[in-house]
Amino acid sequence: MLLLLACKQPDVAPDPDPAPDRALIYDGDTPTNLLMISVDTLRKTSLEEGYAPFLASLEADSVVADANTTCSSSTEPGTICALSGFRAEELGALPRAHEEGAIEPDPAIPTLASWLGEAGFHTTMLSANAIHRGEFYSGDYQQAYIVPDASASSLVDAALAVPLEEPWMLHVHFFDPHEPYYSEDACLGDLKGHPTLDYDLTKARGLRAVNQDWETLSADEQAEVLAQLRIRYFAQVTCMDAEIQRMWDTLEAAGLLENTLVSVWTDHGEQLLDHGAIGHGSTMWPEVNDGLMFWWAANLQPQTFTNPTTLQDLVPTTMRGLGLEAPEVSGIDVAQSTEDRVTFGTVHSTLAEPEQQVTRRGVRLRYNWEGRKRLYRHKSDPDENSDAYDSENQDTIALWDELMPEVEDLAALYADDQPKRTRAETTTPPAPFRSWGAGTGFHRPPR
Repeated sequence: MLLLLACKQPDVAPDPDPAPDRALIYDGDTPTNLLMISVDTLRKTSLEEGYAPFLASLEADSVVADANTTCSSSTEPGTICALSGFRAEELGALPRAHEEGAIEPDPAIPTLASWLGEAGFHTTMLSANAIHRGEFYSGDYQQAYIVPDASASSLVDAALAVPLEEPWMLHVHFFDPHEPYYSEDACLGDLKGHPTLDYDLTKARGLRAVNQDWETLSADEQAEVLAQLRIRYFAQVTCMDAEIQRMWDTLEAAGLLENTLVSVWTDHGEQLLDHGAIGHGSTMWPEVNDGLMFWWAANLQPQTFTNPTTLQDLVPTTMRGLGLEAPEVSGIDVAQSTEDRVTFGTVHSTLAEPEQQVTRRGVRLRYNWEGRKRLYRHKSDPDENSDAYDSENQDTIALWDELMPEVEDLAALYADDQPKRTRAETTTPPAPFRSWGAGTGFHRPPR
């Protein structure tokens, strides 16, 4: 399986299919079911670095959006993109992270679950992220089972207990490897021999303390904290990957994947001090904004698309891949993307001012509302370590022309004093709503 990590899909050749602008082409019948696997906080590079061998082997045999970004670096706007085909701002929702000021789109706005429900699918969501209790995120599913911070193993146990009636859609959202970086002891063998830190990396307060103290630590202290931080984060990734494989093997043995399209995506990544901080939801660096998005089916023709895509493209690509008409959204089938495509991203946490970015032909302009402007050229600087901003440069000027209307529209959205639905007003669980794992010890420790 590890050998598959080195396999690289060939770039897409002209497709003889009568619909060459469709990414998902099959040798035989079109699948009639959908398994959607979404993973919170997964760094895209986890697969190529060997920490998620099962997902890497699956991706090697899939249709891959290789230059995909997640619309944001926090769960709310990222999930909005994936489920609706629109960016949060396009739906009148404030793209804020965390509870304070988070604004959901109107729950009446359709999502992938509602479109598939109209097509006769039996739709179910299982999620370990409390955010998905919001009516927009889970209200369109005919069944929603949500337990905040549930472990990957309990999530898989619950998923395997769901009765599936064709045609079905099963959406399983994993919270691991979200911070705080708690893992079962069996996943943490690499910590043996490491000293005990002054910071508890399994608690949010410990991670905040690292962020606050980082510049005051010695080089040796920084190296040890970073080593243990990475061990704990990637231990969660590897254990979560093993649980996804357990779910896969069970479904496959039952014959439930023979006629099923599988989509895999991440809502955002995670910063592990790559640019001086831990976490996500306040900046748009590649480690938090680059995201997985790929599709698998037993008879799907594997290929890799290298033009820019975003999570907005999940809905139209998946709908067309199921033989259904794609709704009118701002996303497109990934096969329709061109190298000139302009993509946007926005994030706003309670800890910082909004940050917006625009990318075209591998050149990215990022603007923070505090006034900071940056420009990065991904061909020579994919990790964004060298700011090339020059107000007189033609690339900068052209990208500003693209970004300024987005900044103005977002400013107008924040200035709008019309009543909006806050998360507190939209957290009534959908019916039927049940929890699993209560009192079983499956939950992660409190943050």
